Amino acid sequence: MAGAGEQLLRLKLLQEFEEMVLEIEGQERPACIAEVIMMAFP
Repeated sequence: MAGAGEQLLRLKLLQEFEEMVLEIEGQERPACIAEVIMMAFP
């Protein structure tokens, strides 16, 4: 199963992405989605 590792990696990225979004939403100044994506994928 070659795709299993890739799937796990995507899942991990997705989880980190969600955590980042929650962190940003917790701040006073709401960040736009583009800003979040830029942070997630440098």
